[in-house]
Amino acid sequence: MKKKVLFGILCMLLLVGCGDSMFPDLPNDAIAFESKEYLEKGRSNDCYFYEFEYNGRKYVDYGDIRGFLNKKDIDKCIGYIVQPDGSNNVRMYTLTEDKECNFIITFEVKSKELMNPGVLRAEDTMGKDIGLPKHVFPAECYERIWK
Repeated sequence: MKKKVLFGILCMLLLVGCGDSMFPDLPNDAIAFESKEYLEKGRSNDCYFYEFEYNGRKYVDYGDIRGFLNKKDIDKCIGYIVQPDGSNNVRMYTLTEDKECNFIITFEVKSKELMNPGVLRAEDTMGKDIGLPKHVFPAECYERIWK
């Protein structure tokens, strides 16, 4: 019985404590990213991608984050993705471990649902054998464009 109570308290702390607190706040010089959607054709299944530009590099959907992120894993908030309703809750972050900034993660702060951050990858890394930061996992649909 004590284990169940302790487990319940731990789950509550995770749900309440994790929130968006590990993600840095939106900076004053935040970039308002406009997304461009395009369709990749000619593969077994056509797939829509979103493309963003940051520091002269283009980034497209790649995968998601798995496992437990720590505050130290997130380097900084660089901006937000402009939403149709005008909100700035979908934020973009760099990863501490990724010094070359080959990956950017997206996360919706103040969301009422538990969700994993998404991962974008720089297009100029296509065909290159780059190391994946811990917690970054490619989605099967997106990974095929990198081969």
